Amino acid sequence: MKSLTRRRMMVAGVGAAIAVSLPVLAHRTGLAVHQRPGVAFGTTVALTVLHRDAALAEAALDAGFAEIRAIETVANLQDATSDISRLNRDGYIERADGRLLDLLQLSGQTARLTQGAFDITVQPYWLTWTAAQSQQRAPTEGELRAMQARVGHDHILVAGAAVRFARPDMGITLNGIARGYACDRVMDIMRQHGIEHAFLDTDAAGAAGTNMDKPWSVGIEHPRKTGKFIGEVRPLTGFVSTSGDYETTFSPNFRDNHIFVPATGRSPTELCSATIIAPSGALADSLSPAAMVMGAERTLSLVSAMPATHAILVRKSGEVLTTPAAPFVPTSSNL
Repeated sequence: MKSLTRRRMMVAGVGAAIAVSLPVLAHRTGLAVHQRPGVAFGTTVALTVLHRDAALAEAALDAGFAEIRAIETVANLQDATSDISRLNRDGYIERADGRLLDLLQLSGQTARLTQGAFDITVQPYWLTWTAAQSQQRAPTEGELRAMQARVGHDHILVAGAAVRFARPDMGITLNGIARGYACDRVMDIMRQHGIEHAFLDTDAAGAAGTNMDKPWSVGIEHPRKTGKFIGEVRPLTGFVSTSGDYETTFSPNFRDNHIFVPATGRSPTELCSATIIAPSGALADSLSPAAMVMGAERTLSLVSAMPATHAILVRKSGEVLTTPAAPFVPTSSNL
């Protein structure tokens, strides 16, 4: 699954493009740009809205960041008082926050959809790999096999607001879904405030309406060239998330990285990048690491059958594959 911090895509058209468009279009449309940057989920985030009423726009941004902070208090592995930290430490939590219950339900849906390729219980593998790396080595097969009994989404038991692990020494990470879930929640808040045009970057991305008179778009980071792009998603309607083998690595050739095959604790070998466009942020965010695990053939087959959902995949060979009609504009045919 995904590491605590990651940077997977670059927003196209939010910063400089809005500034260039603003003088003429703001006068013509009456819209003004309101942007709120911040730090959350271990990375930089930004909420951008276009609206005529400045006070309403600022109130929406306040409410959006308040929701992000509330999700962090549930899903932050670095906060010993968070719901996830208490669950991982004690093996149970009697009164889980509703957001944690939502995240567990949504995680289970993607786990079932992908036949286990997405699994939030891979945290023991992460701890094993980081412990081995601190000793400048890779985990042994025996160490990884010892963790396999602790992994499996079906071993998370939920009864009302109570959550517990069915097996000892389990642990979960929500880093593969919390950012997309935050995007969903914040977009709902924007709608409740009457915001029709918004771009949300929570390290997943969500878009509604337009960027003045242009569609929103997102550039997909090149998996091997920092600061470069393989192309962009244009127009972006809905939500998008990218996972890659380059985000956190345990070996210089990207072979061993933070994305784990739940059955083995090893990293998948076919893809170096997977971008998912979906109707919800939680789905896009959780399907992107699942695609890395499933590989190209399974991912394209699954996603092609899902409404308003697309995949843009990059094989380690450099070949780029997409589902039919994916809104992808490449910068080059290969890497």
